[in-house]
Parts: sequence; C-alpha cells; structure tokens
Amino acid sequence: IGMVAPEDREHVKERAQQILAGNDIPPIEHRIIRKDGEVRWVCDTIILHKDGGGKLLSYDGVIKDITERKGAEAELLQRQQEIYRMERVRTLGEFAASLAHEINQPLAGILSNAQAAQRFLAGTEPDLNQIREILADIVADDKRAGEVIHRLRAMLQVREPARVSTDVNEA
Repeated sequence: IGMVAPEDREHVKERAQQILAGNDIPPIEHRIIRKDGEVRWVCDTIILHKDGGGKLLSYDGVIKDITERKGAEAELLQRQQEIYRMERVRTLGEFAASLAHEINQPLAGILSNAQAAQRFLAGTEPDLNQIREILADIVADDKRAGEVIHRLRAMLQVREPARVSTDVNEA
C-alpha cells in the first residue's frame, strides 16, 4: 500500500480486505507513485484460488500499467468538452440571430410607421384617421415585440420540475 497514491489508499485497502475475506473483486484502477516520484495509473487484477468449500487458499495478481490509456481518456474527455462548448456557442449564435430577427421585425414596423406619421403631420392638412391607423399599427408592433421578449423570459426562467403521479400500468 506504500506505493499507492494517498488519494487512492483507502479504496485499495478496502479492496485488499475484501480479497483476504475470500470475496471475488473486479479489477481496480488506481494510481501508484514510483520511487522516482512519477505517478502512474495501474489496473490491479486479483485471481482467487479457493478450495472446494470456498475457503481462500491463495491468490495471484496482475498489475498492468494503464497510464497511456488514462491520458488518452483524459484528452478525449477534454476534446469532448471543447466540442460541447463550441456547439453551445454555435447554438447560442443561431438563437441570438433568430431572436434579433424576431425583435427587428416589429421594430422595423414601428420605425416605418412613425416616419410615415411624421410625414403626414408635416403636411398642410394631416389626415387624422390615417394617423390613428398608423398609431394602431405602432401599438400592435410594440405588443408583438413585447410578446417575443415575454416568451424569451418564460423560456429562460428556471423552474422546479413539475411532479405528476402516473399509474405505471396506464403508461
């Protein structure tokens, strides 16, 4: 146990006690510290030899260095996390573009109608009915933009999951 890395010692010790009690245990992966201080990953496999009554007679062990595999696994995990992060950034970019489009549509309508109303008001005899229609369009476009924002807030709101009783037989 002296070579076993301190953070893995308790687990390896528990495993050794299980083996001495005659319990078959699956292989275990843990770190060891070599005399030169280098930390290596190993896979420790123990084969128990028992008599006809199940009493432990002896055991054989094989320790395989798996440091390279563990390094490859760590690198793979890091690459997967990078891909996941890039995918999230891409998705966020698409979402932002879609959101900008959804909000820009009513805003463009508001601007266009407001400019039209200014032109009508600048005339000698503005048509008040036409200006009322323009203002109604501005209000409708404003509500449309507000609904987009309201839906976005609802979508991003963190909520507790709803718990519902279900009859397994019906499902």
